[in-house]
Amino acid sequence: MFPGYVFVRATSAHFYRIGRIAGVHGLVGFGGEPAILDDSVVEFLREREEADGIIRCDPLPAGCEVRIIEGPLRGMAAILERRLSGRQRVLVLLEILQREARVEMPDRWVRQA
Repeated sequence: MFPGYVFVRATSAHFYRIGRIAGVHGLVGFGGEPAILDDSVVEFLREREEADGIIRCDPLPAGCEVRIIEGPLRGMAAILERRLSGRQRVLVLLEILQREARVEMPDRWVRQA
């Protein structure tokens, strides 16, 4: 799910040593400080990993019913027509005014109903 990233538990005294490990390009940070994740975030990710340690994000299948959770059409039901490759967007079919309309939106705006 996060290719090339490793989560570590370390104190600031160890940051220099971590940065010198072969293959490490740097620490993810904000404002010059390494980012800190709450333990609950790491636990959330661990609950979703498979036996091989990989978290897979299977996309919603075409034809499934979705609920729009963001944007101006929030709360409406739709049918996922297809994913738009490489753009993190989807095309959904909505029934508006007794007609089906195709609407393109970010994939993060829909959840399986």
